[in-house]
Amino acid sequence: MLNDASGNIITFTKTWLLRVFVNPITVKMNTAPYFNVPLKDLRLEEQDSLFYQKPKILDNEGDDVTVKVDLGTAFRFVDYKEGTFRVTPK
Repeated sequence: MLNDASGNIITFTKTWLLRVFVNPITVKMNTAPYFNVPLKDLRLEEQDSLFYQKPKILDNEGDDVTVKVDLGTAFRFVDYKEGTFRVTPK
């Protein structure tokens, strides 16, 4: 602490200028793959059969998409091979 000749306290201040530069960050959103056309409901009679081609899958980021088909108990009347379902109700 400093005092002048009259005993007054002398105060020193210093000012700094702070500049902050921010580089914009681009965040790439990853969207889910999707079919190029909506899936449709299928309605068959017992004596009918149907072939249904799975629609093309699109991915905005160009990622590879793998499809795994699990027919569950439908395996008795549905076959799947290379993107095509063959439905033959029994």
